[in-house]
Amino acid sequence: MQWKTKSPDLLRRLRDSGTTTAVPRDEWPAFYVEVPGIVGFWGWPTTSAVTVRSDGTTLTGVLGALEMISRDPSAQTMSQVKSYRFYLRQLADGSVQRIGPFRDVPHGHWRADMPSWASTGS
Repeated sequence: MQWKTKSPDLLRRLRDSGTTTAVPRDEWPAFYVEVPGIVGFWGWPTTSAVTVRSDGTTLTGVLGALEMISRDPSAQTMSQVKSYRFYLRQLADGSVQRIGPFRDVPHGHWRADMPSWASTGS
């Protein structure tokens, strides 16, 4: 997995919001827009640059995160909702990069329901 360049606008909006925010569909990462079952993307800023350990990888300088939630109604009831996390960092030149998807999310990769902070209104 490698860091990929991303528009700095999303990280700026997440910082301005200061909370978990639904990402509008027109701002979803281009490679996910057409994936079936996606319910939405949610993002949030960190309070400062942090070090994150996910799926055995240590990431430094993380300033925010995006989480993709999808639903598979054909899966078993306890695993119909699936989460993937992406992390954001900003380089000294102001450019923003993202890395992911990671499956090691605190509320579980497979779930029976949406995380409490997510809604279907995106």
